Amino acid sequence: MAINPVPQSTDNLRWYCVRTEPNREGVAHRHLSAWVEDIYFPVCERATVLDITAPRVDPETGRLSRVTVGAQRVSGPILRGYLFVRLEMSEAAAIEIGATNGVLRLYPSNTKPHAIGDEDFAALRACCDMLAASSILEEDHKWMIGKTLRGTSGTYAGYQGPCSDVVKGHAILLLEMFKTVIPVPVPVECVEQDPVSVAVQETIEGMSALRYKGRKNTQKRGALAS
Repeated sequence: MAINPVPQSTDNLRWYCVRTEPNREGVAHRHLSAWVEDIYFPVCERATVLDITAPRVDPETGRLSRVTVGAQRVSGPILRGYLFVRLEMSEAAAIEIGATNGVLRLYPSNTKPHAIGDEDFAALRACCDMLAASSILEEDHKWMIGKTLRGTSGTYAGYQGPCSDVVKGHAILLLEMFKTVIPVPVPVECVEQDPVSVAVQETIEGMSALRYKGRKNTQKRGALAS
């Protein structure tokens, strides 16, 4: 049962980051809205398309198939897997948020959630609102997803973190700020792949190649011996 909304002092209201289950941001938003008055859940039109198909009978063979007759752009969250709540945090509220349908946890944990600074959240919100209003749909630079990127210029120069998504020319970096992790949109021209992570990845790939070559040589020697 959800906690009943109670009057809260505006002096104690803070923003908190909520991690949702994959592709269930809307479910979490709907259930949290039942008792949390202020929720930030930015969405935009994504380049992702849904193929619209229709049944078709081949006149020669009589076989039934489906053909694409069109495509549709769909709206989706700017920060996949995340939304933000503003409230006066308490132990009971943290437990209720963590138990909400569609929610994984508060950041960094349900027992010790950390508030986001007002200036940091204002900058994040301004960028997300700008992306929501943008008409740009191209989502190139998909290679960035999963890579550790570092800010080279702008507000987040020097910060680094894994890239979880790319939206409208912005890499969504998971940055640790004030003891919590915040998904932050950063222009792709203002980031670069962290050289240390590149070297580590190249080392891992080189070791994997050597192990594969070793297995092939062992199999070859076994085949010759038999």
